[in-house]
Order: sequence, then C-alpha cells, then structure tokens
Amino acid sequence: MWEEQVRPRGFRAGVTALLLAAGLATTSACGIVGNPLADREAGPSASASASPSAAPSEAAEPVELAAGQCFDDNYIELLARTSVHLVDCAQQHFGETVYVGRFVGDAASGAAPTLSLEPNAQFAAAQNAAYLDCSARADAYLGHSWIHRLLTLQISVPIAPSWSAGERWYRCDLFQTSSQPDLLSAIVQRTGSLKTAWPGAVCIDENVKAGPIVDCKVKHPSEFVGGFLLPAGVKKAPTTKKGSEPYFAKCWKIMAPYLGVATSRPRYLVGVRLEYDYSESAWASGRRVVWCFTWTGNSSKSYVTGSAKGRKGKGL
Repeated sequence: MWEEQVRPRGFRAGVTALLLAAGLATTSACGIVGNPLADREAGPSASASASPSAAPSEAAEPVELAAGQCFDDNYIELLARTSVHLVDCAQQHFGETVYVGRFVGDAASGAAPTLSLEPNAQFAAAQNAAYLDCSARADAYLGHSWIHRLLTLQISVPIAPSWSAGERWYRCDLFQTSSQPDLLSAIVQRTGSLKTAWPGAVCIDENVKAGPIVDCKVKHPSEFVGGFLLPAGVKKAPTTKKGSEPYFAKCWKIMAPYLGVATSRPRYLVGVRLEYDYSESAWASGRRVVWCFTWTGNSSKSYVTGSAKGRKGKGL
C-alpha cells in the first residue's frame, strides 16, 4: 500500500500550511444569497447573453450580467457594470461567468459584503455563503467539478454607488492561472469556453520545493487528479495521521475515476499528496479548496512519463 503525503505550502496566500483534505461542502444560503430573478429591477437578469459591450465611441451602458459571458477584464472585486467588456468566448479573454446571484436578507442591508481574502467577521457569513453558492453553481454550469490546478473561482460585487442605488448582485467567475512557479496566482488570458475547452492534464514535480508544473512528457512524480472543498466546520488542519485519514480517503476516491480504476484500487497503485489552494486564514470566506495529486515517490527512479489519466494504472 502506498504512503500518503502532505505538502507544506499554502498557495494563494503565500504562507506555509499543513496540507489536508475533507468531504464535499454543502451549499446553504439561509437568507444570505438567492436568485437574481427575485428582483429584476435591483439586479441583473440571469438570461444568457454573449453580446459584446458597447464600442469605446459609444456611451457605456450597464451590462446585464449572466452566466456564459466571457470578458476581457482581469479580476475586479468591486465591479461597475458599465466597465464590463464582453467578448466572444472563442476570442482571448480573462474570465467566464458561471452564475449571477443576489444578496438577500441581512447580507443585503448595510455595506456591500466585500469578498476579499482577509478575515472579516462582519462579512464572514455572506462571504462563505456566496463562495459555496458560486462553487455549486460552477459545478452545475460545467456539468462536473470546477476545481482544477489551473483555475480559480472569484466573486465580484457592485461598487459602492451601485450598491447604494439598490444593486445586490454577486458575479461568480472562473479564471485560468499561470503554470509558471513564479507566477502561480497570476490570471492569464485563454480562448474557448470552459464548457468545451477544459484545461488538460497537469503534471508536477512535487518533490521540488516550488512544485513546478512540467510537461507530462517529462519524468515527474505527481499529477493533479481533482479536488474538493473542506466543510465549513473545518477551521484548522488535523495534526495527526488519524485525523487526516478521512481526507486522504476522499482524495483516493477522486483519483479512481481519473485513473480509470475501481475506487479501491488507487491506494495500491500510487501514492497521494494533498495541497490547499488557500491558507487557513482564508477558509472563513469559503475558500477551502483542496487539490489532490498522485505521487510515485521521492526517488527519481520512480518517476513516470505521460499522463496517468484513463490508463487504468499502467505506467505508474
């Protein structure tokens, strides 16, 4: 049976953290988030729209935000609908919208609930609920889990004047990130909708400190196989092997269909490594993404070539 490993690195926040995994999170709005169709005048329509925004020579009109739109703008947390530049998803773009929701209840009163990574007790409930809602909607939009080593899920909310004018929407977007170790969190342009142009296999040298992504044709010890969200109740990583076992088990389960084998087989074929996308300080905002990787061992003699996806364990 292969050994289970954790890698001490917190990616987005740039701090060290013990790596772990846990079960799938559930989405619970409870008066915090809701469907934008509940109030069309105060929020955008959820009907699909892929039409480009107005040309620079024309007066900027507020864009009706909707799932399926791609835009040539980098991530902006506080967003004005008049500044959105929509483009055809077949063209180069930064982000793709997977859902547009609406704050209701307590989250819709007072100031706009900023969704930054910094811990904020005032907005913690709204941040968490919005991220979980966006995550579930992203899965529904794609037809499978949105979690990928080269993707990040981000949320935009109205700028202060728009919020004061009654806008209560939040936009859920997927962005592709750089594969370069020195630009891990940098958002890059891509072409094609994620529905039809999903990122390919990602092989990594997990035995190197920076964990650089390498061409799968090059010998490597690890490959990304999928991921999941930690449940809301998990606030710190377990410090014992026993405490980590349920998380490793979850990763093995995700690995099985990726390899093309029965659920019970992966642990007898290859090792596993787990890694957070964000550090513990960001978990309260809902960003509890965990990545799962194969691992063939520390020795370069145990490295493999080619992607393990769908090979039924051959070559591992």
